[in-house]
Amino acid sequence: MRDEHVSAWEANLWNRCIGKIFGGSEEEKRAFDYALYQLYAMVPAHDDRMRLAAKGLSGEGDKGHVFWDTEIFALPCYIFTCPEIARNLLLYRYRCLEVAKKKAAEYGYRGVQYPWESAWFTDGEETPKLGDPDLNTGKRDKVWTGLIEHHISADVAYGVWLYYTSTDDWRFMEKYGCEMLFETAEFWQSVLVPGEDGLLHIYDVIGPDEYKIHVDDNAFTNYMAAWNIKTAEEFAGLLKEKSPEIYVTLSEKTQLESRWKK
Repeated sequence: MRDEHVSAWEANLWNRCIGKIFGGSEEEKRAFDYALYQLYAMVPAHDDRMRLAAKGLSGEGDKGHVFWDTEIFALPCYIFTCPEIARNLLLYRYRCLEVAKKKAAEYGYRGVQYPWESAWFTDGEETPKLGDPDLNTGKRDKVWTGLIEHHISADVAYGVWLYYTSTDDWRFMEKYGCEMLFETAEFWQSVLVPGEDGLLHIYDVIGPDEYKIHVDDNAFTNYMAAWNIKTAEEFAGLLKEKSPEIYVTLSEKTQLESRWKK
């Protein structure tokens, strides 16, 4: 059994992907390999219905739920070492489109608002409404991340963009990626609020710094929203040019042209 385990790791990972990408000293390589071992041991590479838990296999924190950590921190590693795993991780987000649409509609938005915490792809938002009791007061405060930490939708779009620009997997974009870009961009279009200064604003959010809540025009959120919309527009043009029939089908499905004429 041990020999089979070692052979599987060597054939499927170390020799095929990881061993080729890192130089440096032996100590550095051991540290790097250890980190990669943790990433690959915890990812459900065999099934696109499940994702990488925030705490991996190291603890029960966050209840095994999926956060933005995957797209921003972990996905690049998989893209550059084993892109088929990265593709599966993004397919999980595609499977979540319907529940993300329902969440957006529930809060008065269009497009898709991805759950801040998710588990099984059909379950939707898993963020608890109330936190654990305060040790001093015994009171339970509202958990705001599931309500106003909007940047996760743009983080998913970023993961799609990074995967395609790194792998040139246009088939993925035709079947899945472009739709995710269009729907997340539509979410941001509905979040934007015109201000008296003539500019568009995003009010009352949580950025990556979760100790600051109810923030107006958070820098990271605003930048990612603008980037998401711009990137979706670019890929709409690219899809129309490279795959016109799919563009027509997807445009009808997402009401792309009627939405963006506004």
